[in-house]
Amino acid sequence: MRATLFSFQETALGELHSAVRDAHALWRENKPQIVSFSAPTGSGKTIIMTAFFEEILYGNHVEIGDPDSVFIWLSDSPELNQQTLLKIESKSDKIPVRDLVTVDSNFDAEYFEGGRIYF
Repeated sequence: MRATLFSFQETALGELHSAVRDAHALWRENKPQIVSFSAPTGSGKTIIMTAFFEEILYGNHVEIGDPDSVFIWLSDSPELNQQTLLKIESKSDKIPVRDLVTVDSNFDAEYFEGGRIYF
């Protein structure tokens, strides 16, 4: 990660990890889950999520990574998606550009590949 998180961002990151652990536990009980994240404008959502993506894909000091994870970044604005993609690219020192995928009218895949972030 090319940025240092503020303490409130670290807290949000920890809460995301907790939500994913809870979702995995429910998934094992055959109860599929979706984990979403929202925060106020200017709070550093993209920075927090970039750290989260890196830690899920590549691991951290507590857990090993899961390189087959798939992330879907949803917004109603292609311009915002592109802005987010570029910010993740600029802040991550681990996520290759090829793993940041824009889903548009030219996207033609049967499924989302693991290890990628889709916009």
